[in-house]
Amino acid sequence: MDPLVIGFIGIGIFLIILAAGVHIGVSLGFIGFAGCIAIYAQTAPFSNSVSMGLSLLVNTTFSTATDWVFVVLPLFILMGFLASEAGIPEMAYSALAKWVGKTKGSLGIATVLGQTGFGVCTGSSIVACTVFAKVSAPQMIKYGYSKKFSYGLIAGTGSLGMIIPPSVLAIIYGLLSGESIGALFLAGIGPGLLLSALFIIAIFVMAHINPSSAPEIDIEYTRREKLRSILDLIPIVIVATVIVYGILAGIFTPTEAGAIGSVAVFFIGIATGKLKLKNFMPVLRATASSIGMVFIIFIMAKVFSRFLNLSGLAPSLIEFIGGLPVSPMSIVIGFVAMYLLLGMFLDGISILIITVPLLMPIARALNLDIIWFAMVSIIAIECGLVTPPVGLNVYAVKGVAGIDIGLEDLFRGSFPFFFIMLACVIIIMIFPSVITWLPHMLLSR
Repeated sequence: MDPLVIGFIGIGIFLIILAAGVHIGVSLGFIGFAGCIAIYAQTAPFSNSVSMGLSLLVNTTFSTATDWVFVVLPLFILMGFLASEAGIPEMAYSALAKWVGKTKGSLGIATVLGQTGFGVCTGSSIVACTVFAKVSAPQMIKYGYSKKFSYGLIAGTGSLGMIIPPSVLAIIYGLLSGESIGALFLAGIGPGLLLSALFIIAIFVMAHINPSSAPEIDIEYTRREKLRSILDLIPIVIVATVIVYGILAGIFTPTEAGAIGSVAVFFIGIATGKLKLKNFMPVLRATASSIGMVFIIFIMAKVFSRFLNLSGLAPSLIEFIGGLPVSPMSIVIGFVAMYLLLGMFLDGISILIITVPLLMPIARALNLDIIWFAMVSIIAIECGLVTPPVGLNVYAVKGVAGIDIGLEDLFRGSFPFFFIMLACVIIIMIFPSVITWLPHMLLSR
């Protein structure tokens, strides 16, 4: 059988078992392993083909698990969990709520600003959604905000955690593509701030169109209370300065930044008295669990990628797309549409691990700015995290909200923010400098 035919059959079976609910890592590994054996069997005895497949699986597992560059990922995941336990998001939200005043939608605006600040301490939108569903949603509901608006806002704006550096998706993109993780971090600042501004504008408009969903709060803070609240922002300022300035100034690498940032957050938690030994061990277990899941997907995706290359499917796809009589921007729009579709069924990490090895050669063949293309891809993927049926951000919020709000209302509440993220994607495609100016300016020195 032609290896290319085996490749198409493998893709078809992969989609079927994935739709059946099989874990993404298991699906990738099973199809990749079985597909490689089927291709090896075309030129070698079956027993030898199985041995070659097992050798590929073992070598891939060992080389991935022992590659020092992957250390950066657990360090930043650890920092996010530590920041959550240290009470950093609660302090930031409390301080920002005092400064935004009595404007309609003010607590929603404080939530967006808090999500933006907390994004510096965590690279995960899931963590950000979970934390703020506990921190800001009860406050908004207490002051008369509708549950649909409150929880939907948190699910929608949680995407800032994956865009504002340090972003887990940016780290994974860098590991998969070989691009500078530091450059990808810098590239996330412009679109992250742009998206934050768009969210704030949207909340302000929505609160005025429908005041009952986000009413003006009847509470006053003195100037002294506002000034004292600035102290609660110091932890986020410290972490941001350590990570961003340290990388920019060349004091340490992104991997070292993850380690130093984790240590800084740890001591902040100790200093505030909120991080205790009984909380520290669960943080380590949560980090190990998260990174274990990511590594399984990483390893199995490499096996799957090997299968696609052996079959000739990956090279054929690259050649086909590169030869299409359309502009590179039209192809990028097609990729964005694909990411929006995949986001309805898969999580962001899985999407990147599957697609980057395939799309990166195409992007380079089209002479696209890889840093720009990476951020367009990441934000497009984030759009899918608030869309049914999967919508991981929505489910993260639902896990905290419980019976307080139905899943259907939660999706409806988050849907306006999908369009805001989509608008952000369109803006950065029209104006690439939103992404590229900072990394190009600072890293070209």
